[in-house]
Amino acid sequence: MKKKVDGRIRTLVENGVKTRERTMFFIVGDKGRDQVVNLHYMLSKAVVKARPSVLWCYKTDLYMSSNRKKRAKQIKKLQQRGLLTSETEDPFALFVASTNIRYCYYADTHKVLGNTYGMLVLQDFEAMTPNLLARTIETVEGGGIIVFLISSLDSLSKLYTMSMEESEEAKELRELNESLADTQPIGPLVNLCRTIDQGKAVVTFLDAASEKTLRSTVALTASRGRGKSAALGFSSASEHNPSNHIGTDLTR
Repeated sequence: MKKKVDGRIRTLVENGVKTRERTMFFIVGDKGRDQVVNLHYMLSKAVVKARPSVLWCYKTDLYMSSNRKKRAKQIKKLQQRGLLTSETEDPFALFVASTNIRYCYYADTHKVLGNTYGMLVLQDFEAMTPNLLARTIETVEGGGIIVFLISSLDSLSKLYTMSMEESEEAKELRELNESLADTQPIGPLVNLCRTIDQGKAVVTFLDAASEKTLRSTVALTASRGRGKSAALGFSSASEHNPSNHIGTDLTR
């Protein structure tokens, strides 16, 4: 028996598309994936362009076939045999067969940097880390939807008690900040950085600028969302930096 979706959910999705803001949903229960279909349908109706693509991330088990061609072939056979009707059809199977979905292990999420999707689905909630969240959410376009599939409320309540160890990158950044704390003007600027790579980039920029010969060229490349523009801005903020800065998109 089909149940009508709360109208406030549709309104939330439509408002997100209008304001170009991402909308986030936490779905609790073993049948959460079925609601992904409904949310994607609402998003498809709200956007003007093509059907939104999906990034589906998980730890180890997808609990469904990721082979889109295999799914489509099975559905086609059922249709030809007259076995797929409005009463027997699986909405999720149709969704998988008709939607551009990229499946990705959490361990491989670095490969999706630089890509853009209309919807993000994150399952295996317990396996997520702050880095994974930042990395994957960055790929969702403005107006898109982020869905967390959670097995039980216990998983969600762990957010209040979970403790996270300091990552190796965070330790390196802290050590760099401490070593430059009394060095002007670079110390305060590096202290604004959020990653060790960003900190090293600022140090490199300012080292090149300190020569004051305008003969040095420093090129910085990285995936989207890694803080390149911020690093460039930090180094430009120094009054001891007379160099010229150029920002460009190498894909254009």
